[in-house]
Amino acid sequence: MYFLMLVFALLTQAADVRGTWAIEPALGPNRTPIPDRIQLVFFLPRGGITSHDSAFDPSVFRGLTPAQMASPVRTATHFEIVREAGTFVCEGYFAGYGRGTYLFQPNPGFSAQMLAMGLQDDIEERRLLDMALHDVGPRLLGEFRDAGISVSTVSELMSMRIQGVTGDYVREVRQVYPLASIQDVINMKIRGVWRR
Repeated sequence: MYFLMLVFALLTQAADVRGTWAIEPALGPNRTPIPDRIQLVFFLPRGGITSHDSAFDPSVFRGLTPAQMASPVRTATHFEIVREAGTFVCEGYFAGYGRGTYLFQPNPGFSAQMLAMGLQDDIEERRLLDMALHDVGPRLLGEFRDAGISVSTVSELMSMRIQGVTGDYVREVRQVYPLASIQDVINMKIRGVWRR
């Protein structure tokens, strides 16, 4: 019995993932830098890229400072991005822009926690990485549940995050349209119905 449980634990535990990252200043429509915003790019290990403009928040980028990012000379850096799904340990340098490598260390209890909260999917390695990159986890799932909508798949949860749906937005939609489905809520957000 113990042997079977150990084998199951080893099979279900996600492995560390390696890749590369880049950080540059986020640019506005006329290609001028937007203050306090960065363009964060992760190159995925099996091909592909994910990129998003985000506010620079030192509490998210642990160990990274604005002075390092603004350095005109090559400056070594080590920082971590801690998410519910796992932690990105980043090494590299800045010289007006940042480049380096990352090691993604999955949170071993993440999948079990999501399943316990009602998610019906097994979370594959690639999806786990996506969830970490977009900061999708128990907090977001709980926020939607508290807003009265039951999200049961990774695909639904990721779609809602990517489209910028929040628990407050779900509440606002459901006050007017109580039977709105997840897809209804996503479609309303895409079409700009309410601006929250």
